[in-house]
Amino acid sequence: MPPPTHCLECNAPLTPAESQGLCARCLLKLGLASQLAGPSGLPASPANSGPPPIMPFMFGEYRIERLLGKGGMGAVYEAEDLGSGRRVALKALGHSLDSPDTRKRFLREGRLAASINHPNSVYVYGTEEIEGAPVITMEVIPGGTLQERVKAEGPMPVAAAVDAILQIVAGLEAAHAVGILHRDIKPSNCFIDPSGSVKVGDFGLSISTTSRGDSALTMAGSVLGTPEFSSPEQLRGEALDLRADIYSVGMTLYYLLTARTAFQAANVVQLLATVLEKPAPSPRTLRPEIPEELARIVLRCLAKQAGDRFKNYDELRRALLPFHSTAPTPATLGLRFVAGVIDTLTIMILNIPASFLVAGDFPDAANLAAFNTPHWIWISIGALLLHIAYFAIPEGLWGASLGKAVMALRVGDLNRNPPGIPRATLRAVIYLMSSMLTQLISFLFIHYRAPAVPTLAFVITTNLTLVGCLVLLASTARRRNGFATVVDLLTKTRVTQKSAYEPRTAVAQVEEPVAATDTLPRIGPYHVLATLATGPDGELLLGYDTKLLRRVWIRRLPAGATPVAPAMRKAARAGRLRWLQGHRDDNAAWDAYEAAPGTPLVNLLTAPRPWRDVRHWLLDLAAELAAAAHDGSSAEIFSLDRVWITTDGRAKLLDFGAPGIVRAAEPITEPAVFLNQLAISTLEGRVASADEARTRGPGVPVPIAARGVLADLRLMPDLAVLAARLQPLTRLVPDVSRRRRFGLIAGCIAPVLVCGVMMFFAGKVLRKWQQQSPEVMPLTEALVVHDRMSKGIFPRGIDPKTGLESAEIDIAGRFGDFIRDPHSWSATLASTIPPRLRANAERIAAAHPHPAPAEMDAARTALAPALDAHGNLRRDPDTDPENIFSPYSIWIGAFAIFFWAALFSVTAALLFRGGLLVRAFGIAVVRPDGTDASRLRMLWRACLAWSWLPVGIAAFSFLKPHLGWPAALSIVAPFVFGAAAWSAARPGRSLQDLLAGTWLVPR
Repeated sequence: MPPPTHCLECNAPLTPAESQGLCARCLLKLGLASQLAGPSGLPASPANSGPPPIMPFMFGEYRIERLLGKGGMGAVYEAEDLGSGRRVALKALGHSLDSPDTRKRFLREGRLAASINHPNSVYVYGTEEIEGAPVITMEVIPGGTLQERVKAEGPMPVAAAVDAILQIVAGLEAAHAVGILHRDIKPSNCFIDPSGSVKVGDFGLSISTTSRGDSALTMAGSVLGTPEFSSPEQLRGEALDLRADIYSVGMTLYYLLTARTAFQAANVVQLLATVLEKPAPSPRTLRPEIPEELARIVLRCLAKQAGDRFKNYDELRRALLPFHSTAPTPATLGLRFVAGVIDTLTIMILNIPASFLVAGDFPDAANLAAFNTPHWIWISIGALLLHIAYFAIPEGLWGASLGKAVMALRVGDLNRNPPGIPRATLRAVIYLMSSMLTQLISFLFIHYRAPAVPTLAFVITTNLTLVGCLVLLASTARRRNGFATVVDLLTKTRVTQKSAYEPRTAVAQVEEPVAATDTLPRIGPYHVLATLATGPDGELLLGYDTKLLRRVWIRRLPAGATPVAPAMRKAARAGRLRWLQGHRDDNAAWDAYEAAPGTPLVNLLTAPRPWRDVRHWLLDLAAELAAAAHDGSSAEIFSLDRVWITTDGRAKLLDFGAPGIVRAAEPITEPAVFLNQLAISTLEGRVASADEARTRGPGVPVPIAARGVLADLRLMPDLAVLAARLQPLTRLVPDVSRRRRFGLIAGCIAPVLVCGVMMFFAGKVLRKWQQQSPEVMPLTEALVVHDRMSKGIFPRGIDPKTGLESAEIDIAGRFGDFIRDPHSWSATLASTIPPRLRANAERIAAAHPHPAPAEMDAARTALAPALDAHGNLRRDPDTDPENIFSPYSIWIGAFAIFFWAALFSVTAALLFRGGLLVRAFGIAVVRPDGTDASRLRMLWRACLAWSWLPVGIAAFSFLKPHLGWPAALSIVAPFVFGAAAWSAARPGRSLQDLLAGTWLVPR
């Protein structure tokens, strides 16, 4: 029997390629009928009653090869565009749905999807009608869908599931940025490309939030999404916002983690009732190893009321970041040490006043019975419990004490959950054992000390004990085990850093001209709006696609120009401008590309660009160049004026000069040298020459982790290896934040504040001891003056011939009974008198047992210039220690604090190139060219950093005699602290860094 010459369905003439008795359009209808509603959905005919069509078959200029999937509006086929050689996903409208309204909605889907240009969204190439059938052509994603992966492999690992959801969130966020709600997010609409990236597709139920005119197309009589993944308000037909999509994202994550949805029912009616009324069960009921915090995030997404969900995608992303595959980053011992110092200082500052409020005063340290009273025992136990609770409650419930929260650290169990109060309590008890051991040593020293044991030896012993315990606890910490200490290993917990996620910086879009005429010329299917650039190799035009309602770039070339290489036509990567279509004949040659909103890179080189932006651009282009070298789509030359930065901060490589450039750049043939040129140009804020790019790297401050990569950039032969080295840099802290700079300043000021608080309360204790033994302080000062006289140092106005004898008579007459009484020396304050001065006192009392009144009067007359208002012998009336604001007290106290703190800081700056505090915060100090600062420069910087204290003290000492100490303090204190705050709040660099010529960068 001869083959039919006309279609058995529509009687259209058949071409030689149409060998199945049906034309291409009827073959497509038959395929849709067999994949969607079946024959019962179509009128009886030879076409819809036969078996499915045999693939491949021709459909217009496409060769249909296989079915990829089906949906509510049609089916998606993998096809080859014979004109371009590109493989596409071709979505065709179902025959049973072919009506004017559904055609309108179907084409609207194409327009909505085409308005999104993001690496995590399926790209739409175009829409058209082929033999009367409306179709949408999209990029084909060969890796299948998330649903297929879960069905084949079961629930995904937690980190992999979160990674996929974060990419879905990025794609939906890009859609929302152009005013689109998806309304049908589910695993079968999320596609996996060969690189593992997840892309959002199928915008069939999407609506525009900026134009509500299309929303009616998805209402009466149409499918409103998949009930298992639809939000309650969507099922009720209420007004929607992005929180409806967040619900679907949460249900998708639930499915990825458990391989099922949260709600199960025997039929659709029961399912709808369950979704609308019942709360979602925790995914931990199906999979207990899911982190508890992650389960809470999922349930918050699935809240019945939209107001109880995350309010935007950024909030959801930040909640999920601690659970993605590259998190968490183990916390270094330096960061943990600083957090511990903050916690310790906080406890000290709170503990001292709290003890006074509860106890009223401290007992006499020399009175053992006072410490053994039930009152003080209960206070000590309460203080210990409060200390434990300070760590146990916040770390157990939220994963961070105050110090850890300030340092952006978090305590969690091995599943990244907060450890819980029992486990956090155990952590606190183990850590506090070292502190309790030192307190026990102090207790034993106070109560059982021997005269031969000096106080300095006691202080050294207790501090060495504390340090030794901490070193022992940290002895197991290694980078390979996440810096796990003994406490971490015993309690099965870890301390990690919070995610350092930094969004890409948005870039302003170049204003593109638009023609005002109504009669616009056409090139192929596009209207020409304006000419963007002209050159010897052709023109770059701004075109408009009236079907997809989006702009395109059209490169018009001389007739006979070589067509774009097949590899470049097929390239569909985030780092490359997509080729859409082209034409070649004897009269015309043109190619259409996507018009990505943004600006040319060279136009941004008027000032240095921050590393936080440049690292992303380098990674984008390194990944693109590596992929291009692999598939043969690499260009022959590279130039900075062929790099385009999109409005969302992504770098794209163009095959021609970017439109709107203000300067040209020297072309380079070596990809690695080109990337080095880009790094130098962006970081230094100018267009670097090719010679510079071949001979050196960027000479600017960058993080230490990035310095080695940039130094090797021009020498890197394997671009894939380069991209792998750049990838981790995008997840690290890019610069020193204001919070860290405030932390450095607070670390410098903290010792002064703590010492001030301790001195204040020590003064209260001292006054109590003075009340118990009022003779001790005057006696001590008199003995000091007598000792200085014996060495030939006499107060002003004292006769050296009679001064020493008069001082002995005065001491013997006023304090003789106190000196001779053995019980007097058991008082706490009396024990502070040095043994040498005590021996002098006993010798004086023995030499002058009972001075006569006349002798006392003569002695006091001779000592009158050195007596204060209370009749006590002093070195100088201005040095009265009761006046804590006297110049002497201020200078001595401030000098002591300054000396020890500054000496430690300056010494550490010399030994460790910046100081221990700088290193603990993960910061390095470098010169303007990015190299390490010298130790001499570090010394100068440390001196500048501490200069505020002597300057403030000098200013106070100058103003106090004229204005009084309250007014002087009110002037100096705001100046000092205001200067510190201004220095920390400056963008980029602090005041001391400006003066020292240094930069702070992350390690």
